[in-house]
Amino acid sequence: MRASLLFTAPADTADRFADQLRDVVMTLLGKFALLRAGVRRRPKSSSRWLFHEAVTAKLDRRRLERRWLATGAEEDRQRYRRACRSANRLINESRRDHFRTRLGDCANDPGKRWRVVKELLHTSDCDNTATNAENRDLCFAFSEFFGSKISTLKSSVAARLSGFHPSAKFPDSI
Repeated sequence: MRASLLFTAPADTADRFADQLRDVVMTLLGKFALLRAGVRRRPKSSSRWLFHEAVTAKLDRRRLERRWLATGAEEDRQRYRRACRSANRLINESRRDHFRTRLGDCANDPGKRWRVVKELLHTSDCDNTATNAENRDLCFAFSEFFGSKISTLKSSVAARLSGFHPSAKFPDSI
């Protein structure tokens, strides 16, 4: 910065100096503090509507998950699964009560009510996590997988049935 025009040839008026200062700072920021492009961040979801018990249950669930993953014990897994069920129940109750209250608050305003319903149904959410080419490749992979699975099952059934004579009796318990 000391080698810049701000020190070597400063402008003679306040306005020109302000412009010069802006230009030098922007140039230096562009050189040393580059913008990161293409960084995807998950949108922050607001959890203001969660009951305090639900927040506590989520924290407990995560703690028990870490413990189970560390120990691998069946007893820890069972505690974790109980915590999952409890946390999910509390989260769902919180969400239900939140939207019930919001819908009740706008009972006399159809516009507000419609906005809450659209939010509830996630109609404005768009999934930008995969490109069209990635979606096409995924569809192709699913098609290949399930086509292969059906072929294998068909071959397996044909092989098992090839040993049977059409007039043979099948056992009662299949």
